[in-house]
Amino acid sequence: MRTLAARSAEAAKQTTGLIEGSITKVREGTKIANATAEALNEIVAGIEKVTDLTGNIALATNEQATGIAQINQGIGQVAQVVSQNSATAEESAAASEELSGQAELLKQSIGLFELRNQ
Repeated sequence: MRTLAARSAEAAKQTTGLIEGSITKVREGTKIANATAEALNEIVAGIEKVTDLTGNIALATNEQATGIAQINQGIGQVAQVVSQNSATAEESAAASEELSGQAELLKQSIGLFELRNQ
C-alpha cells in the first residue's frame, strides 16, 4: 500500500507540475495573443491612414488633371490668337506694300506737273 500511496503522491506531484506548466504556457500564450491583437490593430490603423492618403492623392490627381485641361485650353486659345495675329500681320504687310506702290505711282503722277514761279 505504501508503494501505491507513493505512486499516487508522485502522480499528483507530476499532475500539479503539468497543470502549473500549462497555466504558465497559457499565460505566455495570452501575452502573445494580446501582442498579436495589438499589432493587428496597429496594422488596421496603418491601412486606414494609407486609404485616407490614397483618397487624398486621387483628389489631388483629379484637380491636377482639371488644371492641365484648363492650361491646354488656354494654350489652344493663345495659339489661335497668335495665328490670327500672324494672319493680320501678313495682311498689314501686303496692304503696306500696296500703299507703297500706290504712293510711288502718285509721286510719278505728280512729277509730271510743273510748278510755275510767279
